[in-house]
Amino acid sequence: MTASSEWVVLELTSKAEGEDPDIVLASIRHHIRDAEVFVPASVIKRGDDKVYQYLVDGYAFIRHKHPDTHYSRLEDTKYVQSALYTFTGKKEKKLATICSEDIEKLRSQIKVEVDQGIEVGDTVAITSGAYKHISAVVREEIPEQDSVMVQIKLRSTDRLVTLPRGFLKLEQKSPLVVYRDRFSSIATWTKMARTIIGWSEVGFDKVIDRFQGFSTWESWYSKYVSGYSFLHGYYTQLDLTDVRQRASELETLDRGTRLRRFVDAMKNPLSDLKTVAKNQQELTYLDDVQNRVWGVYSDLKRLDQRQDHPVNLVVDGTQLFIRCLEAPGLGSLTDSQGRSTGGVVGFLRSLASYKKRFSDSEIYVCWDGTSQRRKTMYEGYKANRTSRSGSLPFGWEWLKEFLPLLGVQQAFASDEEADDVIASLVRGPLKGHPNVIISSDRDLLQLVTDFTHQLCPAVGSGKEKLYDEALVEAEYGVSPSHVVHVRALSGDTSDNIPGVPNFGLKTATKVLKLYGTVDKVLASNLAGLGKAQVTNLRKSERQIRLNLELLRLYDVSFQQIRSNPDQIEAEARLKGLDIKSDPILAAFFPI
Repeated sequence: MTASSEWVVLELTSKAEGEDPDIVLASIRHHIRDAEVFVPASVIKRGDDKVYQYLVDGYAFIRHKHPDTHYSRLEDTKYVQSALYTFTGKKEKKLATICSEDIEKLRSQIKVEVDQGIEVGDTVAITSGAYKHISAVVREEIPEQDSVMVQIKLRSTDRLVTLPRGFLKLEQKSPLVVYRDRFSSIATWTKMARTIIGWSEVGFDKVIDRFQGFSTWESWYSKYVSGYSFLHGYYTQLDLTDVRQRASELETLDRGTRLRRFVDAMKNPLSDLKTVAKNQQELTYLDDVQNRVWGVYSDLKRLDQRQDHPVNLVVDGTQLFIRCLEAPGLGSLTDSQGRSTGGVVGFLRSLASYKKRFSDSEIYVCWDGTSQRRKTMYEGYKANRTSRSGSLPFGWEWLKEFLPLLGVQQAFASDEEADDVIASLVRGPLKGHPNVIISSDRDLLQLVTDFTHQLCPAVGSGKEKLYDEALVEAEYGVSPSHVVHVRALSGDTSDNIPGVPNFGLKTATKVLKLYGTVDKVLASNLAGLGKAQVTNLRKSERQIRLNLELLRLYDVSFQQIRSNPDQIEAEARLKGLDIKSDPILAAFFPI
């Protein structure tokens, strides 16, 4: 008998959450013995232990090779709540199914997700070994061993332990890891500055008297920075005999010369101090120290203020909704009235997942208006996409009305794209606050700053990425503000924006790193490029300048829909679409 290409979608019970997928599979086969079952989870065996992680929470799939009524025997069993149904136009229900091709996509994605995307700064649960059931923080990746070093907090001490990735289960991503890295670099400087200031053997206490700001610096140093003893110990290993002797000689010189020579000695304590003293260069080192210390103080103050604000999640609502509509198993879902609910279910579950992950976050969902402004500039803009004009799928407007009940704020402009609305939010009302933009649209990378990052979800076989300034520069070779210049040269196929022929990202990046901006590239002699490349670039000058305007995000006026949390009303609305409310509402209305 030829196997069916369709798979029935099963909704699992809460008992299946975190359960060994082999046990779930065995339970289903206990009720339908010859069943071919797919539980979307990875299973890794480490000795006698098994480590597993679900790719799609709450669902399993069973090959459709029996009459529809056959699957009712799974209803209300230990791990299966029921099979999912769709409704025909005559209000007759039928089993919701997905094709084998979608199952294979899920299988492929599981292979990619086995390592879970665990990165430095993430919080993980140890699921196997001597430290089982303990939470830890990832401190270092060891790719050659497929392992990571984690920090475990025990009752009496902290411990660093190296464990295989398979022993870990991701609990929470660390969107602020780059903030902590920034803090660490600041702390490193303050430790060094503290050491210099502490060299009282050469009379630096008199210098401190000149800069009263150091007393302010001293107060926050003791609050934020530890580890001075290590650096102090390092410096005291030096032979300071010559330093002390030179300090005595300096006392006999006039104040200006004494300070200059003293600064020379402090600038390089390992050098020959007599040689340094002979240089007598006019230095402004003391002023530089003061400026740096006050800069550090300002940075720390900003970091401290930033901790008082929750992370703002700025979601590209249009992109998330469309992606959910096209997700395997969701596109065919309907309610009892025949309305397509897959996009709504996927959207709300994704939003709930982000809310759990960023529990203190304020969520802003931004929606598309029209692309008319850019289409006026370039007729071919997004001409490769299917128009949604006049035929918006069900759920689009429903979500706009429903999201305020979850405490979610929204922003949109009828004549502008969501990208520009997002830009207007993070550069306007949310400026200076920690923001995480959730979208896979690379046009938004130009908004990445010290305060604003972009989280690109895992799509297909791609891994999730959290873009900070360093990661943008690592991938594109330029700062976030210059990404649009690279894309103006290379083009953007997703929006049907043509680039310079034979100019890929590598070539565009090479040219931009050399010259800086599109204007400077076009004004240069283009040294280092081949004759054909130069010819193509000169011919494309008009298109390049147009691309820059099309890709650049602008501040626009937008409407804002305020939140109005109401758990009871939200539950009633979800029930009206035959959507199970508990997994969604639990994220927004925790007990």
